[in-house]
Amino acid sequence: MKIKQFRSGITTTIFSSQEYIDPQSGLGMLYSNAGIVLFHLNMTWVDGKPVEDIASAVNGELQIGTRVNFVYCSLEGEEYANVNTDGNMSQAAAVWTGARPEKVLRTVDSPEHFAEMETYRQTFLELVDERKFLPLAIAR
Repeated sequence: MKIKQFRSGITTTIFSSQEYIDPQSGLGMLYSNAGIVLFHLNMTWVDGKPVEDIASAVNGELQIGTRVNFVYCSLEGEEYANVNTDGNMSQAAAVWTGARPEKVLRTVDSPEHFAEMETYRQTFLELVDERKFLPLAIAR
């Protein structure tokens, strides 16, 4: 896997026509001017505090229509060919509501954080391979 770009400061609406891929696990998609972006609620802050209860966030603070900011990575590699025909994929390193949490950029730029992102990405890729979630190119 090659990280193509690391971007920040993009504002989008979470779930206007989007969905949680798996509400129980907190895995979901953002549709924005950056395209389709994979995210996980374990990498989300609400008003400066990390999300601790996924069910509460899905049904409350981060339900459909909540405006969020996020930092994301553009990824490139053969492993994403089943996801998107151009072999690219975007994943949020951090998602937040309100003011940007202190040290969020420092938090997301660590080997531990990238390893956690990899775990969520692999879960997503397995769902695509098992045809439990449509590839991004089809969903567009």
